[in-house]
Amino acid sequence: AARAARSPRAGGPRRALIPGNAAVGTLVTLNANGDVACSRPDNRVARVAAVSQRAIVVADTSNPMNGFTDADYASIAATFDTLVYAVDTRNFGEPSDIDRNAKVVLYYTSAVNALTPKDADWYVGGFFTPRDLFPARAAVAADACPASNEAEMFYLLVPDPGGMINGHRYSKTFVASVTVATVAHEFEHLINASRRLYVNTSADDFEATWLDEGLAHVAEELVFYARSGLGPRRNLDATSLRGTPPVATAFTEQAIDNFDRLSLFLQAPARNSPYADDDSLATRGAAWGFLRYAADQLGGDETQTWNRLANSNASGLANVQQVFGTDVAARFRDWATALLMDDVPGAPARYQFPSWNLRSVYAAIDGTGYYPLQSYALTGGGSQTASLLAGGAAYMRFGVGAGRVASLTWEALPPTVSLALVRLR
Repeated sequence: AARAARSPRAGGPRRALIPGNAAVGTLVTLNANGDVACSRPDNRVARVAAVSQRAIVVADTSNPMNGFTDADYASIAATFDTLVYAVDTRNFGEPSDIDRNAKVVLYYTSAVNALTPKDADWYVGGFFTPRDLFPARAAVAADACPASNEAEMFYLLVPDPGGMINGHRYSKTFVASVTVATVAHEFEHLINASRRLYVNTSADDFEATWLDEGLAHVAEELVFYARSGLGPRRNLDATSLRGTPPVATAFTEQAIDNFDRLSLFLQAPARNSPYADDDSLATRGAAWGFLRYAADQLGGDETQTWNRLANSNASGLANVQQVFGTDVAARFRDWATALLMDDVPGAPARYQFPSWNLRSVYAAIDGTGYYPLQSYALTGGGSQTASLLAGGAAYMRFGVGAGRVASLTWEALPPTVSLALVRLR
């Protein structure tokens, strides 16, 4: 229905809510509801704060005081043009342009801040909602999304130095430091959804949540590479990341969060999965880690890899299978093994992360040399039981003294579970 409403036969898109030549200071009304898509609109007046070649930045007029200035927004728009837009479109494709203004709307609104509950120890940095790609009116009322803003856009956290929204104080410096990664992330979601809807029209659904989130976190990593002047498959370690202040800053602002999310998986690998049907932080981290590993192992021009994933008519594991090969289970088994074997001397290449030295990076982040992979010690005459979520992994460690012999047995191993026996020393 959305495709039909946008077709030339149906008259194409209506006039853009915000034209490409909008002047700074222009007021528009936008729905900012991030919880309910097509009903209960939270209509707010927003002011056009900056316009660039690729971006229109608008600011909610009810945002807290002492936030970004027009000069700040102009700088954000320029960074979007030169860095984020260039990286994301090269790797995932161009977004649709249903409103015909040739630009993407970056909406800075305190509605995003309100999504973080009082006393939470986490925060929502932004969101994209596919509702804005659907028509507000359609030939059949049930096919419309009345609350749609009918634009390529996403929503972003705003500074709140006084903690006006739910008591969370976000300084301008903090919000500025997370903006680029968030914009790269949400823009990937916009590209993925809009291309499935209006470009790759054999697709019959949006991408599976876990894979779309994994690709969005890949977008953050790719922006880190572009900003730092580094690149994939260089086995970056703590020394590399501390090489210069610009590299260290880029890692802190665009890459370290991927390692934080992957750490949540590593701390409980049996209870989590890279393809769990959710968007938990552990799932996101594992999905990014798997995609990075799989792209590195596949080799070749990884830009083509990301484009194939983002422009497939398949979704989820079927999409992964099309791009990385038919034996998907073996890919995930080798990835899980690589989490243990990365940069272990003498380990085969198939059990390595060519882009990152995981132990070195985590040792630098933690400061104590700690690697957060959970494992269980097996003792002589003892046993250990594990319950695995599909896609999860359990790690059992044991040692055999010099000149000694030991036997290891396992039972009740389902055919869907793979076993890998590796030597670390």
